[in-house]
Amino acid sequence: MYVGILVWNRQSSRKSRESGNRIFRKNPEDQVDREAVPELRIVPEDLWQAVKKRQNTIRETLEKKKKELGRSAGHAETMNAVRRPTSFLSGRMVCGVCGGSVGLVLRGRWGCLGRHRGVICDNNRTIKREFVEERVLSGLTGPMVSEQALQEAVAAYRVEFAALRRRRRSQFESDHHALKAVNGKIRNVMNAIESGGDFPILTQRLGELAAEKKVIEERLEDTPADLPDVMPDFEQSYRQRVSGLAEVLADPVIGQESTNALQALIEKVTFMPGAVRGEVSLKLSGDLAGILAMASGKGAAELMT
Repeated sequence: MYVGILVWNRQSSRKSRESGNRIFRKNPEDQVDREAVPELRIVPEDLWQAVKKRQNTIRETLEKKKKELGRSAGHAETMNAVRRPTSFLSGRMVCGVCGGSVGLVLRGRWGCLGRHRGVICDNNRTIKREFVEERVLSGLTGPMVSEQALQEAVAAYRVEFAALRRRRRSQFESDHHALKAVNGKIRNVMNAIESGGDFPILTQRLGELAAEKKVIEERLEDTPADLPDVMPDFEQSYRQRVSGLAEVLADPVIGQESTNALQALIEKVTFMPGAVRGEVSLKLSGDLAGILAMASGKGAAELMT
C-alpha cells in the first residue's frame, strides 16, 4: 500500500489438529496476485527506495553481527549491538589512560566505561555530551572560518565566477549568432513560398525553423544578469554554511544519515584528563579532508580544489 500496490493471496492458513490454532504459511510467488492502484500510494518512490536500502543495510548488519557474536547471542543482544548511535561520537571515544571505551555513563555525561565498571583506571573525568560534541564540531569548523580561510574562499570564489562569466558570455554571443542565422533562413523560406515553391515542404521547414528560433529566444531570455566579483553577503553566507554541520546532525530527517557519514570519517576521539581538576582534553583523529568536505556541504574533490 505504501507504493500503491494491492496484494492478494500472499499467504494461506490451516488449522492445527494438535493445538487448534491456525498456522499461516507464505504462498509461492506465482500464486500471489498484485494490482497497481497508484491513487492510493502513500509515499513517493524515492523515499520508498531509500527505506528499502536502509532495511537491507540493517539486515546485512544484523547478519554480520550474529556471526561475530556466535549462535549463543540472543535477538536482544544482537539488536543492542547494531542500534543507532545516540551521538556522532558513539563508539569513537577512547580513554587516553587505559585505552578502553568511553561512553555515556550517567545523566548524559561521557566517561571511561572501564572506570565505571570497576576496571582499574585513573581517568575519573566526566563531561557533558553536548559540550563534547560542541567542542569537536567547533574544532572541525573553526579553522574554516579563520581570516586566512575566508581570504582563500573569496579568492576561489572570484576565480570560479570569472570562469562562469566567461562561459555565460560565450553562450550569449553564440546564441545571438544562431538567432541571426535562423532569422535569415526563415526569410529565405518565406521568399521561396512567395515565389511559388513547394508549399507543403516549405511550410514544414518553416515550422522547424520557428521551433528552433523559439528555443534560442527562451535561452536568451533566461540568461541571468552578470554576476558581481563577490556577493555582498558572501562572508556571512560562507560562515553560515561552514557552521551548518551541527544543524544538519540535529535534523530529524537527514540527521541519522549525516551522523553515519560523519562517524565513518572519525577514527577516534581520545579522552584525557587535564592537569587541573575537572579539566578534559580531546584529541580528534580521522579523515580531515572528508570531515571538512562534509562540514562545508561539498564533495572532497570540490573542497580540495
